[in-house]
Amino acid sequence: MHIHTPCAPLGPIIQIKRLARNSSLLTMKCEVKLYVAGQVFTETVICRNYEEAREVALARNPNAKVLGVTAVFK
Repeated sequence: MHIHTPCAPLGPIIQIKRLARNSSLLTMKCEVKLYVAGQVFTETVICRNYEEAREVALARNPNAKVLGVTAVFK
């Protein structure tokens, strides 16, 4: 006895695989300038956008204040 189940469309799955394969196109490297206890330093992060760069830098340094975010093209 064979039970037939409907197949899901493959379009979204193929698009997700393409995005995963080309994930380097969706990310960038940013330098986040942080301030803690009178010291200014930079944290380099890989992110999708500037807001995510801030979130990652603050997750690594929870007591810091973000002074700025700059994309790095080196």
